[in-house]
Amino acid sequence: MVDVLPQDPDMLPSEYVALGWCQGAFARDAQGRSVSLSSDTAVSFCLSGAIRRWYTACGDDTLYHNYFTKVVARKSCAAMWNDAARRTQCDVVSFLEVVEHELWLCKVK
Repeated sequence: MVDVLPQDPDMLPSEYVALGWCQGAFARDAQGRSVSLSSDTAVSFCLSGAIRRWYTACGDDTLYHNYFTKVVARKSCAAMWNDAARRTQCDVVSFLEVVEHELWLCKVK
């Protein structure tokens, strides 16, 4: 886990989750405490939290709407899916990468 995750318009939701993922809260600090999505101390994000953190940084309403629409079309209750007991960080990153691919947001690695 990283020390700080800045609000960066170039970071996609999958990248936020790849660097730090959590369950049961939109965002958590390094001690595992629930914090605001915009907190400078946030180092991990759930699926929904990562999307909202990205939106705050990029500010594109249409892109955000399209992204969330694709997520909900595949996982009608994204929060419950993210928080499922057997869910893994890899599951969430992979899911978000599929959505980003469909929206042509994916980055060449």
